[in-house]
Amino acid sequence: MLAIAVVGCGEKLSLTDIDRAKTDLPELYLTTETGKEVLAPINRGPFVDEETGEICFPAYTCTNPECPGEGKGDRPYLFIHRDVLLKVGSNGELVMEDVPPNTNPRKYIESLGGHMAPTCPACLKNRNPATESDDERNKYMSYVQPYVLPETAKRQAELEELRKQRREEIRRERRGSP
Repeated sequence: MLAIAVVGCGEKLSLTDIDRAKTDLPELYLTTETGKEVLAPINRGPFVDEETGEICFPAYTCTNPECPGEGKGDRPYLFIHRDVLLKVGSNGELVMEDVPPNTNPRKYIESLGGHMAPTCPACLKNRNPATESDDERNKYMSYVQPYVLPETAKRQAELEELRKQRREEIRRERRGSP
């Protein structure tokens, strides 16, 4: 929104303004229990949804061509990478549980039903992580990507182009050429 306002006034955007506009773009988050969709600024990180009291995590999608997950409406299959160590505290704030001392973090997280890296729950139904090779596990991990809203992707491309143009203008100004 900032980029549109500044450009509309005929002023040149600074690179900082463009970068700030990128971080203000919407990202899709899903609540942990009900899967409610919540829009928040990109890279906000987990937060508590005021309406449901659930933790919101960024949405992910799976690019595995054989993924059994099914999307809804115009969206692909979406899921979250839930940090099982995050809890909602008594005051509604996020609280991080500590891994007990002398405990393997991966095993502790798995004992709570979590995973160290984002994992597609639909693909996981057809896998046995305990017996798969590192190469197989890495292949499945590579299929998992953060979900980017189509309108955010479009605006990111526009802002990146604007950033390139502005950098070139700055270079020309420094060289003293028009």
